Amino acid sequence: MNIENKIITTIENAKQNVVKITTSKKKGFLKKKQQQINYVVVAFFLKNNYIITNAHVVENMDNLKIELINGKKYTSTIIGKNID
Repeated sequence: MNIENKIITTIENAKQNVVKITTSKKKGFLKKKQQQINYVVVAFFLKNNYIITNAHVVENMDNLKIELINGKKYTSTIIGKNID
């Protein structure tokens, strides 16, 4: 296999781990306004639909929405983070 085919194969295998994470944080006195931030990141998929991504992507956010490359969308919850 030549280098071009190796690169194509690597990209094809890796694209399944690229997700779009949309985060939002309620702000303001009555917390009605929302700040929305979109990230396209590489995440590691684990059993039971857990993903691991960088802590700064989800830090201080209230709502998380995940979109996979195939278009499927999920609402997500932060279960832990390590900022060290």
